[in-house]
Amino acid sequence: MKKASLQQRKAFMNSCDVVQLPFHQKSRRSLGREVTRTERFRQEQVQRFDFLYRIKAANHSTGRNEAVAELLCYLSLLRNAGTIRQQAVVQWDKAHVQSISASQSGQVGAHALPCQILIDGQRPSDLLLADVLDRESIRHRLRMLFGKVTVLPKIFNITDSRAEDNCLRGALVEACETVIRETQPVQRSAGVLRRGVGLNYGEIELTRGDRPEAAGVGIDHAAVQSAYQVWCERARETFDRTIAVVEARGATMAGQDVSGEVIYILGQYRDSLTRLPAILNDQRMYRLEEHLWV
Repeated sequence: MKKASLQQRKAFMNSCDVVQLPFHQKSRRSLGREVTRTERFRQEQVQRFDFLYRIKAANHSTGRNEAVAELLCYLSLLRNAGTIRQQAVVQWDKAHVQSISASQSGQVGAHALPCQILIDGQRPSDLLLADVLDRESIRHRLRMLFGKVTVLPKIFNITDSRAEDNCLRGALVEACETVIRETQPVQRSAGVLRRGVGLNYGEIELTRGDRPEAAGVGIDHAAVQSAYQVWCERARETFDRTIAVVEARGATMAGQDVSGEVIYILGQYRDSLTRLPAILNDQRMYRLEEHLWV
């Protein structure tokens, strides 16, 4: 077959650039209202929400998950120390303490933990602690944990309240019940209870021989990790349920519809559950425990 000349090829390419079939001269068709609505929301609303809320939601939710994990560590330790009985009644109450309050209009102080936990009717920080433990340090840490607050836009308070109304507090209660029920006396492979820090880093400062009454006392890592998984499962169910409720009933703030914002933040909360808090690492739990002996 005879090859086309250079002029013929150029003519063909030019015709491709300018010639259009009659069918395509009509206006472009939409893919449907639902597709259009979804794409507009994704490209306009979600990008705006990413800019306004993504980092704040990630930090707030990460702080909540870390606080839950740390609380479970303390409860496991107190259970093994005999401070908490295995059949203890765990309940929730509204927040009792907070570290700071918002000073600017449109902002609120959002607690890391969704509620105050009560063990047999008492705050964990008010329980009578065993002599082998640093009572003041543990009480201070527990009070700070329940009082931890982050100043955030008011929309986060609305979102948190919706999640709490849909059993986020119940998720924390169930996780606490699990760690108390499953905690078993620890079996130490070594007799070291505490090593030095700073200039005394690594030096043995306290051994099991120094505290024979501390035998079996410690953080049960397996129980803490199991209880944290309970928190993740129940919290995920809560966030999904809350999203469905807001989609069905809407959410308002100062008379304005904020359903999209609330749903977006709840989605960020749910996604954060896939990231394991660093404190659940075995070495981190050992280090936490080391600072709680006397």
